[in-house]
Amino acid sequence: MIITWMLLLSLLGQTETKAVKPTKPDPSLEFFASKKVLSISIEIEPKEIQALKMADRTYVPCTIKVEGGQTYTKVGIHLKGAAGSYRALEDRPALSLNFDKFVDGQKFYGLDKLHLNNSVQDGSYLNELICRELSRNSGLPTGRATHAMVKLNNRDLGLYVLLEGLDRTFLKRNFGSPDGNLYDGGFCQDIDQPKKLLCGKKGQKDEQAPLKTLVVACKEPDPAKRLLLLEALVDIDAFWTFIALEQITSHWDGYNRNRNNYRIYFDPSKGNKAIFIVAGMDQMFGDPNFDLRGMSCILANA
Repeated sequence: MIITWMLLLSLLGQTETKAVKPTKPDPSLEFFASKKVLSISIEIEPKEIQALKMADRTYVPCTIKVEGGQTYTKVGIHLKGAAGSYRALEDRPALSLNFDKFVDGQKFYGLDKLHLNNSVQDGSYLNELICRELSRNSGLPTGRATHAMVKLNNRDLGLYVLLEGLDRTFLKRNFGSPDGNLYDGGFCQDIDQPKKLLCGKKGQKDEQAPLKTLVVACKEPDPAKRLLLLEALVDIDAFWTFIALEQITSHWDGYNRNRNNYRIYFDPSKGNKAIFIVAGMDQMFGDPNFDLRGMSCILANA
């Protein structure tokens, strides 16, 4: 069965959803290509520490010092992580950094946003790097990954996995247009549940409209009509590449098996067709009895 999925991945993987060629030098290319592990020092003022303890998902300003002398001020920072990976600030927290949250146009090697994952569920610290590279080589738009050594207020936190943020900068680089709707899949929620709109037309009359239309198409009782509807709403080749990737990497906590760790972008350059984007690939290859035939999500079963 795994050979079937690998064959499907190789056949469908030649999708056109590859990074758009930049019109000017992109410093992020050199950053992620580097073999050097960067050292990052984060400094948070006491009052901002207290603010994070009160509301750990709300951005507060911090100072970032990078090995080699580069310093970034007023960088937005907050804690991240879900049931398995969340750690308190006093422990070894996973962190989100937003460089232009408080300073317009401030970037880190061409990036607005990045994440520092503590990798508490992946002792190898390699799952994200390997699986994201597989995803990118399959032609899927994918946030890049590398490593960093992290200090927080002079406390050595050790090795972290550094991930590219999925924001307008990412969308522009991978799709050309950042103006479509990008949704967070939510925690163990399928496409029929309300989603947080991360980028796109916020404030519109019904932010969930593209998702509702997709769910209606999935429930069309006539198979022929259902296929026509879905072909108009979803990049089918990219979706099955996405599913094949989840299956061959035993991604039990992804969209197909757990309705988790995914984003959906409605790409304006493709008639607002839905593209699924991988996220949270830290628990891969762990189950030798992973059911390669199992299909648990709404769209795959449609």
